[in-house]
Amino acid sequence: MRRFIDYLVFGSLALFALPTMAGTLVQRYWPLNPGDQKLFSVAGQPLTMEVSANDDGDFNLVSSFGDSSQTLEFSDDNTTCYLVGVEDFGKVSFDTPVLFLNEELLSKGGTAKTTTTLDGGLAKVTITVTVGNAGTVKVPGGTFSNCKDVVLRIKKDSAASNVEILTSSATTTVIAPGVGIIKTTFIADISAQFVSGTIGGVFTGDAGLAPITIDITGGTGNVTIKGHSGLVAPMGEGRLLELGSPYTATAKATKGAVFQRWADSLGNTLSTTPELPFTMQSNLDLQADFIPNPYLKAAGHHIGLFQPYGTNMTLANSGYITLTVNTKGAFSGYWETGAAHHSLSGQLNGYLGYTNTVNIAGKGSVTIGLSALNGSVGGTISSDQGWTSSITTVLIDPSVTSYSGAGRYSVEFTSGEDESVDGHGSADFAERGSAVLSGKMSDGARFSATSAFSDSESGEWPFYAPLYSGRGYIMGWLEPAPGNGGTDYSEFTLYGNLYWLQPDGTLTTLSVTSTSDTTAVARAPSDETLFSSRLTSAARRKLNALLGN
Repeated sequence: MRRFIDYLVFGSLALFALPTMAGTLVQRYWPLNPGDQKLFSVAGQPLTMEVSANDDGDFNLVSSFGDSSQTLEFSDDNTTCYLVGVEDFGKVSFDTPVLFLNEELLSKGGTAKTTTTLDGGLAKVTITVTVGNAGTVKVPGGTFSNCKDVVLRIKKDSAASNVEILTSSATTTVIAPGVGIIKTTFIADISAQFVSGTIGGVFTGDAGLAPITIDITGGTGNVTIKGHSGLVAPMGEGRLLELGSPYTATAKATKGAVFQRWADSLGNTLSTTPELPFTMQSNLDLQADFIPNPYLKAAGHHIGLFQPYGTNMTLANSGYITLTVNTKGAFSGYWETGAAHHSLSGQLNGYLGYTNTVNIAGKGSVTIGLSALNGSVGGTISSDQGWTSSITTVLIDPSVTSYSGAGRYSVEFTSGEDESVDGHGSADFAERGSAVLSGKMSDGARFSATSAFSDSESGEWPFYAPLYSGRGYIMGWLEPAPGNGGTDYSEFTLYGNLYWLQPDGTLTTLSVTSTSDTTAVARAPSDETLFSSRLTSAARRKLNALLGN
């Protein structure tokens, strides 16, 4: 890279050494006006030049390529051109004006030589300019005749200077009447070629090319561009592309980061997917936003429920959901209503969101929207049948290996002011944090719902168990805890409510009360296999999935 920048500086010296000379021939080959601009292509990437006049009547010429640039100051005395100063990262300055070219040399060809000192007089350099005929030269901006070859050589005679960039160079520049530089050697076998420009207010050259600027912000990543001819490589800052042609930009995050979005120069979001199709236009500026990996907090197994706002609950609009999210934001799982399971998989975007619409036979169109901004997955499920339900999940804590409340507890469900008993059963908790709530409703319907520990502070448990062969359910959020907020599990309690949906649509809100079966607690299973053996085969599969077995 150091060598590449060296040649850039040498090329810029050649590019700017010749434009500001008086005389008919000089002005014909080197038109110079404040506001002149030129665009060059260097291996498909742009090098730009801009001319401005300062208060002293001298000209400043700025050359820019990628992140590097330099400014040269010129003055003329009607017959010759002098380079007054060079600014390149503060490394180079001329102590005295340097003669680069005169009218006779440009007209007849030949060689001129001059010397000057650099770096406070510590370095002595010899500058040699040779001019020859180039004839007709074709570049992207057009075909030009009566062109001239100008070869610039710089040699540093003193070893005392730290100005290493001027050790040696040999740069060939081609100039054309009325345009000036149209081609120059940049590095071996690579030339900077004139694409388009405005000289003296007149637009010159039109190759149908324009630079594209792609800014990368936030985290780390890179961008590739593919066009009708295949991959555009290498993809550098300001890559020149064909105006009006279709391309696709693809953003790829490096390790530890993820792609978030494509944006325009005003910050408006264009897309949240890595691939961005676009048609090339002038002054196109795109922004690829990357951020540090936000999926790490959301990675893991999420379990939860979805239900509508209020109590307008039906078999279709409420149920169970489970998702496993990996560290790259990909997820898979299912949502359950009654006896029906619907698979769900996809990719969270850079904003930790996801939206998709699916058609379910006999039930219409359903749209699922997810968000994992707070680490757990939430969102909505809505149907074209006119209902919308809220999704709430908790993240299972895989670190639980010894739950102090492991054991079996009696549970009773009551409803109404008279607290009539609508069901009873047992809550079984195993040492690894799994839970089973099983029992029988007052109408004889049996249930068994599995769940597991979450890492939330409240330790909520989502329970969902289909009833009546999938034509009803019992579901809700419960919070198990020892009595008095302490560790006395003889006063174990379950907080929360359950909803009991019967086949005729009747929905009953159940209060949960619990007591400790001390004999059961004394027999609390310490072996997960023994605990699991009490479950039905379906409940056992669900439990193993929750615990990652």
